[in-house]
Amino acid sequence: MYSTGNATIDRHVDAISVDVDVQAAVESLQIAIGAVLELGLLPDTADEANGLLEALEQVSRRVEAAHVQLMDRVDCKNLWTADGMLSAKTMVRHRTGISSAEAGLRLKVVKCCRRMPVVEAAYRAGEISTCNMRRLAHVFSNKRVRKQLVEADEVMAEQAGGLTALEFRLWVGSWESLTDEDGTCDRNQRNHEKRDARMVQDFDKGWTFEAWCAAFQGAEMHKIWAKFIDAEFKTDWAKAVAVHGVANVTKDMLDRSDGNRRMDALHQIFIRAASTPPGGVRPQVVVNVVMDYQTWQRELTKLTRSDIGPPDPFRDTYRCETFDGQPLDPTETFSAGLEHHVRRIVLNERSVTIDHSRTVRLFAGPAANAVRVTQTLCYWPGCETRISNCQIDHLKPDRQGGTTDPANGGGACGKHNRYKETGYTVNRKPDGTWNVFRPDGQPVQ
Repeated sequence: MYSTGNATIDRHVDAISVDVDVQAAVESLQIAIGAVLELGLLPDTADEANGLLEALEQVSRRVEAAHVQLMDRVDCKNLWTADGMLSAKTMVRHRTGISSAEAGLRLKVVKCCRRMPVVEAAYRAGEISTCNMRRLAHVFSNKRVRKQLVEADEVMAEQAGGLTALEFRLWVGSWESLTDEDGTCDRNQRNHEKRDARMVQDFDKGWTFEAWCAAFQGAEMHKIWAKFIDAEFKTDWAKAVAVHGVANVTKDMLDRSDGNRRMDALHQIFIRAASTPPGGVRPQVVVNVVMDYQTWQRELTKLTRSDIGPPDPFRDTYRCETFDGQPLDPTETFSAGLEHHVRRIVLNERSVTIDHSRTVRLFAGPAANAVRVTQTLCYWPGCETRISNCQIDHLKPDRQGGTTDPANGGGACGKHNRYKETGYTVNRKPDGTWNVFRPDGQPVQ
C-alpha cells in the first residue's frame, strides 16, 4: 500500500480522518440523547409537549435517514462480504438485531432514495416521516409506475413532507391507481380470482382464520362485521354502566378486549347465518360508495369505448372509496352497482343539491351523507375514528342561528362532538381542512 506513492497514503489518512470525525459525531449524538433522558421529558403544558414531540420526531427521522445512508454504503461497497454475510440486508439485521422485515423495509427506502434525490434530501432534513418514506418506497417497488414516480421527485417530496401518514397513504395510493390504472384493475381481479377462506386448527386446539378477497367483497363484509362489533361493544358498555354508573365508565372497565369483541362478533355472524333457512331472502347490505365525477365518467365511458387514453395522475382526479376511506377498485365498484345494493354518491356540480331549512334540527339521511362524503375521519386533530362511526352535527349550533346544511355540518366521534359543549370551537377552512380551537382561543394542532 505504501509503495504506491504519497497520493495513496494521503487518501488513506483522509479516510481515517473522516471515520474519526463520524465516530466522534455519533458519540456526541449518544451523549446528547443521554443528556435529554437524564434531564427527563416532563412537560407541564400541552404546548410544551407538542414542541417536544415535534422536535424528537425530527431527530428520530434524521437518525433513521442516517441508518438508510449507512445501509446504502454497505450495499454499494459490498462491505457485507468481509464477514461472509449473504447481503447488506443480512449484515444490517445481524449487527443491529432488528428483524428481517425491518431490514427489508430499510433496503426498499435505500433503493428509492438512490433514484429520488429531492425526496432523499427532504428525508435527511427530517421533513418526511419514516412511515411516509416507507410508503413511497413501497410504491417505488411497483415497476410499472417507477419511471413516473422518479420524474415526480419534487412533487412526491412536497406531498410526503406535508401530509400525515394516513393522508399520504390515501394520496399516493390514488396517484398509483391513476398511473397504473390497468395494473390496479388486474391486481384486484387477481385478488378476486384467488379469493379464499379457511379455518385451521392449531396443535393447541385453537383455531386460526385465514381469508383473502377483492376490494368490494371485502368492503361489504367489513360493513357487516363492523355492525356486529358495535353491538358487542354496546352490550359491554351497558353492563359496565349498570355496575359503575354512566358518569364513571371508562373503556378499561369493559369485560372484553377489542379483540375478544371482534371474535365474538364474527361468531355471532356465523350463528345468525346458521339460523337463516337455506334459500332465504338475502338481507340488504348497502355499501356507500363515494366516487368523484371524473372517475365515474371514465368508468361509464369504458362501457361504450375502448380507445380511452390513460388518465393524467397530476391533472385528473381519482376517488373511489367507502365513507370510511377504504379504497375500492372503480371498475369492480361500477359493475357491483349493477347487482349489489350500492348507494353511489358522485361529487360534482351535477350531483343533487341537498339544502335543508333551519326548521330541520338534526342532520339525517341525505343531509348527513352529504357531510360524510367530505371526510373519512373525525375532524379532530389526531383522531382516526372512521366517519361511519362519527356523529354528524352543526359546527355553529342551531340555537346560535346555524343552519342544517352541509356547509355547517361536520362529523366527529362522540367524545369530540361533546367537546363543543365545553368551549371548544370548530370551523372548516376554504380548502376543506379544519380548524379546532381550545376554549382559550389557541388552535389545537
